[in-house]
Amino acid sequence: MEKWRAAGRAEERKMKVKKQREFLRSAAGGVPHISDMGIVLLGNRAAGKSSSGNTILGRKEFDTVGRTAECVKREGETAGRHITVVEAPGWWINSTVELTPERDKREIVLSVSLCPPGPHAVVLII
Repeated sequence: MEKWRAAGRAEERKMKVKKQREFLRSAAGGVPHISDMGIVLLGNRAAGKSSSGNTILGRKEFDTVGRTAECVKREGETAGRHITVVEAPGWWINSTVELTPERDKREIVLSVSLCPPGPHAVVLII
């Protein structure tokens, strides 16, 4: 008997999700759309955060030579969306949080506030 109830609840859940998808698609012209998107790039030093930011924006906006000591914010349009990409300074790959310089920690925390009201994605580059 419990199997039948569980199957019924699963089917109800599927129908509810289907209705929500249909509503979102009809309200957004067929595809849910976020017009502005904020992305924060995190990772260790030399992981490729700048290169990843350039790839996301589709052009060379981030300097790929040298170390990023402070947050770098770049904006552009990709696929019809306004994209804000923030690159945070990296940390030493074999270092602990206690050994990471305070300035780097502050910059990493600051990176999130550079995409108001907050980032839609935090991407860890490895």
